[in-house]
Amino acid sequence: MTVHLSFLLILTGLTGVHSVTTVSKVSVKAGDSITIPCLYGPKYMNHVKYLCKGYHWSSCSYAVKTNQPRSSGKFSISDDKNQRIFTVTIKDLTNTDTDYWCVVEINGGADDGQYFHLSVTTDTPSLSVDHQEITGFIGESINISCYYRNSGESRWCRLGMNCVTGSSGSIDGTSVTISATVSNVFTVTMSRLKTESSGWYYCVKGELQMPVHVNVTERPTTKQTKAASLSMTEKISLQVHWFIFFNRSLSDMAVHLKIIFILIGVTGVHSVNTVSKVSVKAGDSITIPCLYGPQYMNHVKYLCKGSHWSSCSYAVKTNQPRSSGKFSISDDKKQRIFTMTIKDLTNTDTDYWCVVEINGGADDGQNFHLSVTTDTPSLSVDHLEITGFIGESINISCYYSNSGEKRWCRLGMNCVTGSSGSIDGTSVTISATVPNVFTVTMSGLKTESSGWYYCVKGELQMPVHVTVTEKPTTTTLATRGSTTLSPIDSNPVIPERSASIHLKSLIIPLSVLIFIVIVSLFIWFMMKKHKRSNAKSSTKTMAEDGVTYCNVGYKRETSDQRSHAESDMDVMYSTVVTINKQTAKRVEAQHNDVTYSTLAPTKSVN
Repeated sequence: MTVHLSFLLILTGLTGVHSVTTVSKVSVKAGDSITIPCLYGPKYMNHVKYLCKGYHWSSCSYAVKTNQPRSSGKFSISDDKNQRIFTVTIKDLTNTDTDYWCVVEINGGADDGQYFHLSVTTDTPSLSVDHQEITGFIGESINISCYYRNSGESRWCRLGMNCVTGSSGSIDGTSVTISATVSNVFTVTMSRLKTESSGWYYCVKGELQMPVHVNVTERPTTKQTKAASLSMTEKISLQVHWFIFFNRSLSDMAVHLKIIFILIGVTGVHSVNTVSKVSVKAGDSITIPCLYGPQYMNHVKYLCKGSHWSSCSYAVKTNQPRSSGKFSISDDKKQRIFTMTIKDLTNTDTDYWCVVEINGGADDGQNFHLSVTTDTPSLSVDHLEITGFIGESINISCYYSNSGEKRWCRLGMNCVTGSSGSIDGTSVTISATVPNVFTVTMSGLKTESSGWYYCVKGELQMPVHVTVTEKPTTTTLATRGSTTLSPIDSNPVIPERSASIHLKSLIIPLSVLIFIVIVSLFIWFMMKKHKRSNAKSSTKTMAEDGVTYCNVGYKRETSDQRSHAESDMDVMYSTVVTINKQTAKRVEAQHNDVTYSTLAPTKSVN
């Protein structure tokens, strides 16, 4: 029974999100402490988590584990199963505290982990905040100041979700603005806070991140204020009961239903996530993926053009997908990703927003920037669409001319930095053997590996769609025509095409070919037979045409019968028949074709 249960647990574990997400590089001061958050999938909720010290995954050593949380004074660990985040705190930092792994222990399988690097300095860190823990109140705002000394793009991100770049945006339904009025400081303001806004966020400047925990709660109030708050709830409840008891009009019912739906709509994931900055060439096309929360599945999505949220204009919408030849849009509700394609790019195609339309409320969107150039883009790939097969590997080459950290990320999930890691249970390695190119290899592909990923170099990203399907099991000829493993093939095979379709495509032409051969052989045989028949008929006709038949009889008379004439002669009878034949078929002789001849001796007169 234990074996069967283990087998069932393994099968069950194949579904869901299997990944660990954390920050990649943090600047810290020697002697200080740092807390690092690590997000994990729901299937890992009851697993043991631990911190592993060392640069290489294969040789790192345990530092602290959740089932032994106080094993060391230098390290501590805690697991928030509601948020699905375990945090590790490292104290008294030294220059040896550089390389670590957030790891989930997998019984009976390979552990799942994510690497992060600590850049320990004796000076002021290159990116820092005043406090890693900030508290705000529902409906109000908070400010986070991010101090930096390095260069690169400024961003504010939520762990495992989207980032805000530029001056404004939203994360999980919470408005975010970024301002930089003071040199070497950018300030993040989160407005209209909700309970769901609580969680781990991080400042980003260039290749560095600094995690910050935001805790949103109700503002402490007096009894009178609480009573007023409760009275509002009671008013709604009393209105509902009043409606039921007194059978109010349908218009009142509609108002109450709206209130109920608004209250229900507060819960759930309300966010849009996309890439932030993409380098493209003028005249080319680009496809941008936008991930949205499950509550937005049946909402209208659209592309909005403009740098400012308040003044951007509609470009294309999912309920009007063909409104423009320059723009197109499609919505994959299974992946919860809508994609937008922009063609014939010009230097005016720079600022856009992925937006979800909210009926009766403010729309939710995320901005992205296109850096249009007439030269080679600063970050590019061979193809935006790549197909691979289950259990095999694919390679993606990312070409760059800018500087910054290299990463490979899945949209809305974690990133792999360094030389190796995993995304959603798929192994990822990053190599850079050729200048200005880093190659991503995804191994052990699964159907769940299908989705949108992106190369990252510095502040630039380049989206790539990966489709994983079963390898066709047809003949060698059919396989050559359909196998696509690398991005060199610009027309990858359609995943749904099965082996039976390949066989049918071969049977039809083969049947036609066989039929043509049979008909050709039959015609050749008949012609040959006809030719032989004509030759034989001609020979027989030439042999039998114009033949004369002759019957000759000779009769000698005896001495008694001889006449007394001295010159007795014998008598000869002759019959000659001439038959003219025109065909090989014999016909009866006609009277005009017969010559009768009679020869008789005559007596000579003395």
